[in-house]
Amino acid sequence: MTSVASHKLWPRIFLAGPWTLIAAIVMMAAMATWLPPGEAQVDNMMLPLVLFPLIWAVFFFAACLDRSLPRAIVISVSITAINALLLVRHFMS
Repeated sequence: MTSVASHKLWPRIFLAGPWTLIAAIVMMAAMATWLPPGEAQVDNMMLPLVLFPLIWAVFFFAACLDRSLPRAIVISVSITAINALLLVRHFMS
């Protein structure tokens, strides 16, 4: 029984650990491309830094608390991929 529990535990640990950090960093970096700059022209740079702990917490708790691990993986990878594509598009233009 422990091997079955351990078999399901490691993907969730990876999803809640290093992947959550990578996803939050990619989303924080991409937010500068889709947030409006604001009146002082710094909102799109400061808001991602301030919101980083919240972004990380949302990814972390979604990875830990979602009953369906495949659904948590699809959602996290999709959000990260979309933001990575926004970053690539921004730097290619």
